[in-house]
Amino acid sequence: MANKIFETEAYKDFELKHNRHLNMMADTDRNLRRQALNEFKKASNEKNLEVLEFFYREKLCKRLVIALDD
Repeated sequence: MANKIFETEAYKDFELKHNRHLNMMADTDRNLRRQALNEFKKASNEKNLEVLEFFYREKLCKRLVIALDD
């Protein structure tokens, strides 16, 4: 099932849209990380929960753990 989500246009669009914010999560600037978190908070209102859940598990979760250290 995960492969099906990864291959969908909805997921590809979501990833392209939020890839910048994902990169901001690894930045040393705390304000940029905070801004990225706010953007992901807004994205959590997306209607396609499968896409959001897959993106969270595969991409965002690792970055969030690192950011929690701050």
